[in-house]
Amino acid sequence: NRKIDAITGEEVFLESASLTSSEDEDDAIGNLVTTFDTPVTFNEYITVNGGEDGDKTSTFNSPVTINVQSDVRDATLGEPNIGVISSLKVVSNLSSTKDDGSLDRTAMTKNRQTNGDILIAGNRVTAGVFQFNQRGSQGAGQGYKIQTHQVASQASNITPDQGQTYDASQVVAYGSAGSPLTGDILLKGESVGGSGSLGWIFSNTFTTITAQIEKFIFNSTRTITVQWKSGVTNTNVITGGLIVGQEFKLSGFSENKLNGTWLINTGFTAGGNTCTFSIAAGDSISVGELVFNNTNTPNAVAKLANASWKEVGVLGSETIRTDTQKIGEYKLGVNTVARA
Repeated sequence: NRKIDAITGEEVFLESASLTSSEDEDDAIGNLVTTFDTPVTFNEYITVNGGEDGDKTSTFNSPVTINVQSDVRDATLGEPNIGVISSLKVVSNLSSTKDDGSLDRTAMTKNRQTNGDILIAGNRVTAGVFQFNQRGSQGAGQGYKIQTHQVASQASNITPDQGQTYDASQVVAYGSAGSPLTGDILLKGESVGGSGSLGWIFSNTFTTITAQIEKFIFNSTRTITVQWKSGVTNTNVITGGLIVGQEFKLSGFSENKLNGTWLINTGFTAGGNTCTFSIAAGDSISVGELVFNNTNTPNAVAKLANASWKEVGVLGSETIRTDTQKIGEYKLGVNTVARA
């Protein structure tokens, strides 16, 4: 409630919410909840700690506008005495046991523009990885993410190859975050190079292997065991054999928890006749078996992916090289060894 002086126009609030500090350092506020029914302006800044462990979520149930003036800059970034507009910053602190350590801000200290953090400002977005949410099929379609290439903590143009044809440094891995997924795009990290190609994409083709499955075995967890039919092993189920992290696409199952694209887990033996995969976190299927036959799985389709890195930007550029440095004097060559 408020009153307005008819002569001066001055507003006087008769009732207003206020936060006051206690002189008693040991005074516990407890679960005090303050509701502001009128607009509130903080002239300085606010800090939300999110509980003692910093894990409590703050929620906005309405649109949020961030309106940072063009002359307000983060002087810790960019050129000295100029700085960078920083309307929204997400500090990139990563877990050493669950995440890709190369994305931590401590691994990007030479990036003066962002210090390795996510910034939204100046009509641009900066981040270490740009990942797309899949449209259609309830989010089970092909995923894509874009990032720059690095090997052993160094920006790199080494041609990736999970089969390490020429050197172990060709294998792409994301530290504690695991192996790459098909649809991952690696932009050249060291330099663009003379060919003009952008980098590589982890491409995939799927082979149907439904007829080679004897049954699925469930144990009331999200981990499911695949047992192959007699004569089928992890080595011959698909050309090149089964590999950890290989995509396993399932569709047409009456148990919808099975439908989707999953990853082959570690722990299988090359000549063995079983392997495991895990369905979505939080899902589980009661103890039992699903034997593959026309009665139990009439519409089921199971596919394994064959994946390999292909250059992006120039079709067939694994074998073709061009020299276009001087306009009008173009040269075309054929590689015997793929290189960047």
